[in-house]
Amino acid sequence: MLRTASVHSILIYMLPLIGKLMQIVSLILLPASMLMELTAEMRAHSLSVMLLLLIFSIALFSVGRMLEGFGRARIDSL
Repeated sequence: MLRTASVHSILIYMLPLIGKLMQIVSLILLPASMLMELTAEMRAHSLSVMLLLLIFSIALFSVGRMLEGFGRARIDSL
């Protein structure tokens, strides 16, 4: 059974990876939302979906960047 300290250190080392993955997913969502807009008929419904995906992508990228920075700072302090 893993001790709490070792689980904590594993999570600290995974934070930059999780943050980077969140950034990559958000950068994939942006062009995907634009492609969805181009292929769909021009309606207010599809425009609101694209706007929601844009806001979600910005938030996901920001949180991913914060996680990556926090994880790297914690690793450097160990």
